Amino acid sequence: MKVTNALLPHFRKQRFGKIITVSSIVALIGPPNLSFYTASKHAVEGYFKSLRFELNPFNIKVSMVEPAWFKTNLGSNAIKATAGTIPEYNSYRTKANAATQKGLDEAEKPDAVVKKISDLISAKDPKFSNPVGGDDRDDPFPPKLRAENVRGIDPQERGQRGLKAKVHFQRAA
Repeated sequence: MKVTNALLPHFRKQRFGKIITVSSIVALIGPPNLSFYTASKHAVEGYFKSLRFELNPFNIKVSMVEPAWFKTNLGSNAIKATAGTIPEYNSYRTKANAATQKGLDEAEKPDAVVKKISDLISAKDPKFSNPVGGDDRDDPFPPKLRAENVRGIDPQERGQRGLKAKVHFQRAA
C-alpha cells in the first residue's frame, strides 16, 4: 500500500496508470486455521476495492490477482509459525496443517500467476478480481481444506447443519 500511495500522485498527474496487486483466494473465502491471514487479505482486498472507485475518474485501473495453491515459501512458512497457539486447537491444527502441507506438495508452479499478471499489464480494461489456479473455478480452494472436511464432518451431517458441499463466491466486475 505504501508503494501504491507513493505512485498515486504521478498516476493522477498523468491521468493514467495500472495498479496490480497480488492477494490470495482466501480474500474471497475463509479457509480453516488461517483466520489472521484471511483477515489481512480481506483488508487488502477492501482497500483496493475502494481505491478503484476513487481512481476511476483519473483513468487508473486497479486489479487484484487472487491465487489459489501454488508452490511458494508462504505456505510452508505459515505451517511453521506456531507462536501464540492455543492448546485447545492442537488436534484441529494438526489436521489442518497436514491438509495444508498436502495442498502445498500437490500445488502447481506459479507460472499461471505470472501469466495472469502479464495479461493484466497488457489488458486495455483489466478486471478487478482475478482468481487464478485450481481446477474448479466455482470452488478454487481444495476440498480437503474446507472447514467441514478438516473437522471430519461427514456429508450427511454437513447437510443437516445446512453446510453446502461447495463454496461459491461472486467475482467483482
